[in-house]
Amino acid sequence: MSELKDPFNGKRGRQKGQTKDLVIIKDKAIEPYEIHIDYNCYTLVEPGYNDAMVSVGYFSTLTAALEKLTRYKLVSEGKQFTLREYINEYKQVVENLKQTIKI
Repeated sequence: MSELKDPFNGKRGRQKGQTKDLVIIKDKAIEPYEIHIDYNCYTLVEPGYNDAMVSVGYFSTLTAALEKLTRYKLVSEGKQFTLREYINEYKQVVENLKQTIKI
């Protein structure tokens, strides 16, 4: 039986030292999270251990990243909600975000 050859010859990803262009959104309205924007997507990140940033999710639109951020903010409160309470809290977080960034 013949063995399959690795088309990447054991090397994957970017070369060592290679960087890519990146825009970072930091704002009090989304703290402690940040949104990193590159050519392909919007990445929602949060602080991890020793000031390292941990990716929470990858999104194709800024709107999707902000929606996920809103859900994370509610979950991080650790409360128990009825459906109606959750929807009202969700709307309140979205409204606060809109007021902060004036959209």
